[in-house]
Amino acid sequence: MAAEDESQNTVQYAVQHGDRRAVLVAMRDVVSVRIDDKATSSRDIAALTNRLMSITAAIEKIDAEVQEGAEDGDLDPEEDFDPDEDV
Repeated sequence: MAAEDESQNTVQYAVQHGDRRAVLVAMRDVVSVRIDDKATSSRDIAALTNRLMSITAAIEKIDAEVQEGAEDGDLDPEEDFDPDEDV
């Protein structure tokens, strides 16, 4: 079961089975591991840190939109986000 749980925490799995937020969370996790990796160069850490900040901002924006919609009664926080759906 642990191997199955681990495979579900990948960017590839999120792209294939998740929504935009799940993809961003998986990307955030990959970037954070690379930042902490001692083998990552200082140049790469700078770029990865910038990318981490933009990913985090995108996740926070999605969460705020879901929260706002939930407060207005328009969105169900448990419902998958569909970027192609007309509102």
